[in-house]
Amino acid sequence: MNDHEALLSYFQDDHFQEFMKLWKEQMERYGEIMGAIHVPLSDENRECISSFMGKNYHRQSHAVIRASQLKKVIRESKFKDADMNIVVRRYFKEEILTKNDRKQLLQDQVDENLSKLLDSFKNTKAESWLSHCIKEKDQAYLMMCKEIKQHPTKFLTTCTCVMQALNQLPMWNGKKQLLALFASQIMGEPHGFDATSMERLLLEYGICFFQSLPSRPSSLIERNLLLASVGLYLGDINNYCMIAHIDALKNNQKHPAWNAFYEQFEIWNVNMLNLANITSIDPHSCHSVFIIENPSVFQSLVQFSIENDLSSFGFVCTTGVVNSCGYLLLDLIQKAQIQMYYSGDFDPEGLLIAERLIKRFPKNLRLWRYDEPSFFAAQSSNHPSKKRISMLNSLQNRQLEHIGTLMKESLLLGYQENILHLYQEDLINFHKSIQASTSTHM
Repeated sequence: MNDHEALLSYFQDDHFQEFMKLWKEQMERYGEIMGAIHVPLSDENRECISSFMGKNYHRQSHAVIRASQLKKVIRESKFKDADMNIVVRRYFKEEILTKNDRKQLLQDQVDENLSKLLDSFKNTKAESWLSHCIKEKDQAYLMMCKEIKQHPTKFLTTCTCVMQALNQLPMWNGKKQLLALFASQIMGEPHGFDATSMERLLLEYGICFFQSLPSRPSSLIERNLLLASVGLYLGDINNYCMIAHIDALKNNQKHPAWNAFYEQFEIWNVNMLNLANITSIDPHSCHSVFIIENPSVFQSLVQFSIENDLSSFGFVCTTGVVNSCGYLLLDLIQKAQIQMYYSGDFDPEGLLIAERLIKRFPKNLRLWRYDEPSFFAAQSSNHPSKKRISMLNSLQNRQLEHIGTLMKESLLLGYQENILHLYQEDLINFHKSIQASTSTHM
């Protein structure tokens, strides 16, 4: 029996289990016996470790043993030619991997999985996205690495579905499709791309790449619009906004349903499916679109336009915070290059809605009646709470910031209903201005 075998036999005593386990951890950390260990001592192991190390640990709860001490003890013992590195490996009967070894094995696993995907989708659009992720080591890549390390088999199935989906996005064929049907087509499961799934997350990252977006949107509304930008719709008919006198086209032809409501100047609720069924908003359907936060003011202005034959205008009602359908509709109006005007209540929430819209549509949208006289004319007896007033601190648009300052100073709120007559006067004047401009150019 050589010194390695003899020392290994010596350590087979159960009382050395913790002692050996701690040296194994040091080998995993450094690749060899280095540093020091802190061995918890008990009545069972104190005598064995004291005897082996030649030290009295009887009044200690822990024994601090340095690698240099251990090597010296072995050199001066009957096991003098034993290598503790070899003994530890034989004791655990396994290959001891350092942290770097384990890290490299995991990276090899990542590289192998991603390489398989690249080979499977060679010369496709999805391959260009995955190659970009690998090259840039972006957020999607880091997410894929984590998933591969935790669920390697599941990952291949997940990412294969995502790659197939990216290659079959409706926009590549100029089409639109409900997300649930698209998921069924790709995965055989209508909920495969639900909002909380890994598949949906990676799909959104892939769409961002093809849409040249620097990052994945943070809000749910923006992510829904991201899907719509490639022809995927949620089909949520409860997500709608009210419109009047806005016409739409489908394949360069007037959409019959939209056109019927347009011709009658009727108010109707447009949902995401209605938007999915058109190609664009008709740029000739109106000169300007007025976006109103308050439903009652919206209805009154539509009726006023009908009674006064103000056919130059279209109307949209957001009913408070703009939802996905509202944003998608306004995106289409912007693409049609129709001038938009927005007006809402003079309260913190209304000002924040206005700011979000002016940021999203800086060229096509103008603020309507957000001036000092209108603020005072719209005032009510309601007072905002300190919490609501603090919301005004985030305003950045100068025009809205000024109104916010007036609100802080007066501690009063204003509502659209109180300045309905001013809106009506504006519509009359806008219409006259448009007619005069048209006559000049005839």
